[in-house]
Amino acid sequence: MRFTAPTWLKLRRLSLRVLLAVLALRAVLTLIITTYLLVAEYRRDLDALTS
Repeated sequence: MRFTAPTWLKLRRLSLRVLLAVLALRAVLTLIITTYLLVAEYRRDLDALTS
């Protein structure tokens, strides 16, 4: 006899995967946006110092 997980457990695993995927995506997007803003601010400050 093969053991299969109950339906609620399968759904819970799926919801945890979706939650982790959303959190990972948000983290990556935040990192990209923060990097872009820091580089833009650095370049602006550098231009202000050199001119």
